[in-house]
Amino acid sequence: MSISATEAKLFRLYPEPCCITDRKGLIRCVNEAWVTELGWSREESVGRGFITLIHPDDRARVEQNLEESRHSPDGLEYRHRIRTASSNYRSIRWKFVGDDNVCIFAYDAGDAGLMDARDRFESLASTVPGVIYQWFERKNGQRGFYYVSPKIRDYYDLTPEELVEDWTRIRLHPDDMAAWQASVEEAVATTSDWNFEGRFLTADGAVKWWRGISTPFRITDNEIVFNGIIVDVTAEMESESALRAATERFELAVKGTNDGIWDWDLTKDTMWFSPRWKAILGYEDHELPNEHETWRNAILREDQADAWRLANAFNTGEVDEYLATHRYLHKDGTIRHLLSRATHILDRNGNVTRMVGAVTDVTELIHAREEAVLANKAKTLFLANMSHEIRTPMNGVLGMTQLLSKSELTADQQDYVNAITASGESLLVILNDILDLSKIEAGKLVLDPNPCCIEDLLKEMGRIFRPMALAKGLDFAVYLPILKMPTVLVDSSRLQQVITNLVGNALKFTHTGMISISASYGEGVLAIEVKDTGVGISDDRQKAVFDSFIQADASTSRQYGGTGLGLTISRNLVLLMGGELELSSELGVGSTFQFSFPAQACETPASGGEALAPVLPEEKLTGKILLAEDNEVNVLVAQRLLEQMGFTVVVAADGVEAVNLAVNDTFDLILMDLHMPNMDGADATRAIRQLQGAGVRTPIVAMTAAALSEDRDKCFESGMDGYISKPFRADDVRALLIMHLSKV
Repeated sequence: MSISATEAKLFRLYPEPCCITDRKGLIRCVNEAWVTELGWSREESVGRGFITLIHPDDRARVEQNLEESRHSPDGLEYRHRIRTASSNYRSIRWKFVGDDNVCIFAYDAGDAGLMDARDRFESLASTVPGVIYQWFERKNGQRGFYYVSPKIRDYYDLTPEELVEDWTRIRLHPDDMAAWQASVEEAVATTSDWNFEGRFLTADGAVKWWRGISTPFRITDNEIVFNGIIVDVTAEMESESALRAATERFELAVKGTNDGIWDWDLTKDTMWFSPRWKAILGYEDHELPNEHETWRNAILREDQADAWRLANAFNTGEVDEYLATHRYLHKDGTIRHLLSRATHILDRNGNVTRMVGAVTDVTELIHAREEAVLANKAKTLFLANMSHEIRTPMNGVLGMTQLLSKSELTADQQDYVNAITASGESLLVILNDILDLSKIEAGKLVLDPNPCCIEDLLKEMGRIFRPMALAKGLDFAVYLPILKMPTVLVDSSRLQQVITNLVGNALKFTHTGMISISASYGEGVLAIEVKDTGVGISDDRQKAVFDSFIQADASTSRQYGGTGLGLTISRNLVLLMGGELELSSELGVGSTFQFSFPAQACETPASGGEALAPVLPEEKLTGKILLAEDNEVNVLVAQRLLEQMGFTVVVAADGVEAVNLAVNDTFDLILMDLHMPNMDGADATRAIRQLQGAGVRTPIVAMTAAALSEDRDKCFESGMDGYISKPFRADDVRALLIMHLSKV
């Protein structure tokens, strides 16, 4: 249609916003009220589609309205929301007039406030975290929705209009239908608030959890309306389910570990103890209150200060770990040892709010450990006593063979003496191995690092073992690196013991070929390897050879002899050094034992220490020696050896006699046995030191069958100057005496 001059004048003078659009809906012109009321300038409006300014939810209806108005010469009225230049929406009643071009007039602005309220409600409903609804129940059985907010689209695959038309489109889970029906009937019958939580099925069969609440209003005797909200609680229910599952798993885990749980809320300063925690101490759950006093009263008084100190240190961050064993008083009066472990619970800001822990009853373990310690002490004491009892007669046996070997003997007699000596020394090696193993197991074997030239040590090993290898028809080699190795800090005697054990094994089990020792040093690590071409060890027996009293096969000890302790001791010594003894072997080809450990390089010590100078056997010595010894055979052996060296010997049968002789006579040196009747050697030494005059100090050397480090310490603590173990060799005694006599 074309706009007449009168219409055009009316358009210009019309006090409310209006515009003219072409058949495509594009704005051709706007009036002054359009510009002032809506804020859109003519330039911003002309050529723009009227539909683009309409609220998205109203656009479909506007398109329909534009089309309908072209066929209604009298015009049609509608209400739509239009966006202003300030991006706000105004709800305005419009009249559409025309056929080709359409003149759109705003009018009836008087109810704008009411429409704004409706707009505000719709806006509020769209932001509420749930679906707002109005539900009706009638006595004739009719029910349904009067209203459902647009939020339903986010929760379900339906529109508000579809639900208002047919409420059964929401599919309740079949298992929850009866409960839902019962809840509605009860709310209607009592006109009370309705609450329900149940499952709903989506179009694709998925399950959702919804929670509904509403308040009833009785409109008439025949109808009640419920205004309420429905919230999707699927995530919440899944979280609760996961929490329940986690809680059940935790409870099962706690039951499985048999631990008791405690929880200290530091913000409220309250405590909770699980029933198992109380049961560990013999109580039922109701017998002990969940409070601090329960903990305080349970811990043994002597352990309370340490427990509080550790808890405070852990809570203040002074220590990073809470792990401690304290004694608790059981209901029956016994003492229980409980191992406690704890961790912290933090809030969002990282502040400690709770201290949660568990206790394990380790009473039986503690008792077992104490019994093991006592058993180990008993074993050590037994071995020490047995060592003393064996070494004492062994000293007589080996001492007599030394005396015999220096007498005039036939060739056969000399062979007999040599055989007795070899057997005695073999027994002594076994005895020393057993004592070493006992020390290792008791944790009393301590390394004594000293500067050691590895090249010299290995060359000495070669000088000792090469003749033995050649006697068996074997080659023996010592391989050293081209560059000279530095002097390192190691316990040279223990290192030599390991190498001796390994080479001794190689000699025992190698019949053809060769044996070699090699060494290398780099980056603070010393590596040693002993290789042979012997009988080898099968794969299934290689690990077993490091076990105590175990050899490669059951017949080995019969064929080759030995106790099977050498490798066990060697491996433990290497472990003490900080390394690991490893084996690679092939049956019938040979074996290689190798180990490496940290060894700090150091300066070579200056010569001139207390090394014993060799003494020619025929050189006669002079001096007067007091021999304190109660065993007649050992007296005979020691006396003969000393007299052959050139000394005058006076014998004391016990400690009391030794003290009297030492105080009333003059001696160049005293040889003192530790274990004697009436007064032992240590007490006798103390008495002598006290009774001798000022400036007089006769050298006293222990000569005893005791072989433990504690015995050595006991000697020096009592005032002795030296120590030699039985059985002893004549050359060792001679060198020791010369060293101490030279200091007088």
